[in-house]
Amino acid sequence: MEMLRYYDFAEDDYEAIKILVNADVVKNVICYKSQNICEKYLKQIIVNYIQETDDNIINYTGNLKTHNIARLINFIKENLSDFSIPACVRDVDGYYFSTNYPGDNSFKVTKEDVDRCWNAVETCKSFVDAYINSHPDKIDEFRSE
Repeated sequence: MEMLRYYDFAEDDYEAIKILVNADVVKNVICYKSQNICEKYLKQIIVNYIQETDDNIINYTGNLKTHNIARLINFIKENLSDFSIPACVRDVDGYYFSTNYPGDNSFKVTKEDVDRCWNAVETCKSFVDAYINSHPDKIDEFRSE
């Protein structure tokens, strides 16, 4: 049985949400899944290119459990000097909880929210794909969580 990776799950979600976006649907699921998709793409960079060491083990495992995009990006940048990603990817941060669960900060998304989140997904995917393609020597070294 083939081991599924973060990237595989991100791609599956990406294809599903793309259908909704292309149909001009405005629903909360688009925004919270957009954040989740970005998380999965970024987590794939972590497991594929950042070595778990005694010095970073707490941050390493913690980042594989977080829903915080800024935290993931910061951890990657601290460990991969050649990885860069535009600031707009951080725009999706916070939607996972506020558009997925009831609470004080919950809200219904607008078309602008959907556009902002989808732009973050497209940008994140593009930069992650470019990084993976420019580092093919690591492509078979994916580890699973």
